[in-house]
Amino acid sequence: EEAMKESGLPNSDTPLGTFIARRVADKMRLAYFQRQNLTPKQAIESVKSDLKQIQSSWYDHLNEEDMVKELGEKNAEKVKKYLDIFVILLLEE
Repeated sequence: EEAMKESGLPNSDTPLGTFIARRVADKMRLAYFQRQNLTPKQAIESVKSDLKQIQSSWYDHLNEEDMVKELGEKNAEKVKKYLDIFVILLLEE
């Protein structure tokens, strides 16, 4: 629980937090059976890496319209604002 809080991941009382906690426990259980030392912090970092890779793979196959649907309007707007600022900074160079 402490490692989850330190990692910045959601609490385990949320659906996403529960999913992540379950994945972390699975990683630690597998490491135990393979006689490998794995700390909760290492397991969390591994799960975060796995989730980023899965998420990236998911978005790679979407067209623009479907990506906006998947992200939701609010998140898509955040990305758009970020990209607008990035383009402005590039143009200033």
